[in-house]
Amino acid sequence: TQAHPSVLQSLNLVSRRLERALLSLGNGAGAETELRAIAAELAHAVDRSPEVALASIYLNQIAGLYAVRHCVEAAIIALLLARSMDKPPHETESIVAAALTMNAGMVRLSEVFQLKDSALSDAERASVRRHPDEGAQLLRLAGIADEDWIAYVRMHHEMEDGSGYPEGRRDVPQNARLVGLADRYCALVSARNYRRSLLPPDACRKLVSEC
Repeated sequence: TQAHPSVLQSLNLVSRRLERALLSLGNGAGAETELRAIAAELAHAVDRSPEVALASIYLNQIAGLYAVRHCVEAAIIALLLARSMDKPPHETESIVAAALTMNAGMVRLSEVFQLKDSALSDAERASVRRHPDEGAQLLRLAGIADEDWIAYVRMHHEMEDGSGYPEGRRDVPQNARLVGLADRYCALVSARNYRRSLLPPDACRKLVSEC
């Protein structure tokens, strides 16, 4: 009998499947069905071993496009946070789907930025600040009908003090803030060309100090 993939292998498969789905957004029907199936596959892998899923974020550094890998990692954190807060299943599903697609607006640009060893130009910073809006628009064009999902993508970089983007709004829904928190944690524990990764406890302390 063929052995089932390990949790780590399953998450790598999720990442590759998500990369195909994001790169083909808008090129045909069925995007929502596929993305929800990917979210369910990720949840199944996390259910098998939350500890391995958490460890994979820091230790695995899954191969493939960074923007896609980062979304998978953020979705793991978002799922575990949502469950720890006793979010209803339909809310949790929208949260995980939003985390998986939060970078839909910059998948093709992210590798260019990731390889840079200098500060972003003004034009590059502007494109980064547009990506929540562009991602939400892409999802709409792809036929996503879940307005909460789209709202969480659009607002995952907004901050309650008004310092976020794209709008600088203060009335940020809790679930959008949850996706943003998962996003920032995973960014802190991932190495970049211009800085080393933080250990998970250090990343958590930094996030707490910023709240």
